[in-house]
Amino acid sequence: MNKNKSYINTDLEIIGDKKLKELHSYFIQKCDVLYSKKVSKNDWRYCLEAKNSGIDSISKVQTDIDNLLNIIENLSKEYKDILKSSRIFIFNIGFSSFKNFRTNEILIPNIFIKRIYKVGASIAITIYPLNETKKA
Repeated sequence: MNKNKSYINTDLEIIGDKKLKELHSYFIQKCDVLYSKKVSKNDWRYCLEAKNSGIDSISKVQTDIDNLLNIIENLSKEYKDILKSSRIFIFNIGFSSFKNFRTNEILIPNIFIKRIYKVGASIAITIYPLNETKKA
């Protein structure tokens, strides 16, 4: 991984009741489903990424968030209500940390924060440690 690129990806974590499974075919068509599984008798869990997301330039975070938001914003009212009723509905933005390397600040424009709020989701930032077994 290039030391100057600390952005990894943005995924959408969703945990909700079994109604969430109704969105499965839509998610498969519109984004990359990293996993979907039943986590309890009544709960279903999804982890989604925008298509072609992942490690790239720092500005890619905005593109990935925008792509995921477009998928959510284009859902029917019924499906939006299912998402809003989920116990966990989080945009998780992942970054890698580098030893002796100060990561540049990452800008998430307020328009994205407003859109995330409007769809009823939260934002999480995850910093992954440098893998000491691999020399950067």
